[in-house]
Amino acid sequence: MNIEKDLLYIFDRLSQVQRVLMWEVAKKENVTPTQMNLITFICEYPKRICTMSNLAKEFDLTQATVSEALSSLEKKGFIEREKGEDKRKFFLIPTSNGKEKYKLLNTWKDEFTNQLKNIEDFDKKELLKITTLLVNGFSKSKILSVARICIACKNLYNKDGILVCSITGMEKEIDNIDYGCELFSPEK
Repeated sequence: MNIEKDLLYIFDRLSQVQRVLMWEVAKKENVTPTQMNLITFICEYPKRICTMSNLAKEFDLTQATVSEALSSLEKKGFIEREKGEDKRKFFLIPTSNGKEKYKLLNTWKDEFTNQLKNIEDFDKKELLKITTLLVNGFSKSKILSVARICIACKNLYNKDGILVCSITGMEKEIDNIDYGCELFSPEK
């Protein structure tokens, strides 16, 4: 038995499920999966981090790809650009139509949520812990540019054997780390 090979197979199957579910919704809603990811991020995070350069880093895409997807979302009336104090920088914010589209686009997650309901809480916590360590490893090896989890953040430091967030002052352990943290800064 080769456990790593078996795990890779399972991750591949889960990735396929995500692609199928996302494409199903994307086709129905007339957007691309990239546009789905961008509108989701813009709706879920504060505008100060919703800039073209941040989105390119977040999704490991070129600025040209992000610019094209954002132009399409803007033409469809789902987002708008808001100028910052620096006239060269703008923030992306969802329109009311964009917020409605966001709700529809994220229905693909319902199937995952339904499947997770069939798993015991203890097993879900173990799965979360293990997959968090994997994401952290990919972040440290620079395969994943933006992890948005405490253990991969430069703001987390060790204070007498206790991990502490330098921004919030909160103590962190693997059981209480933040996922999708808007304050995340990748380690250098």
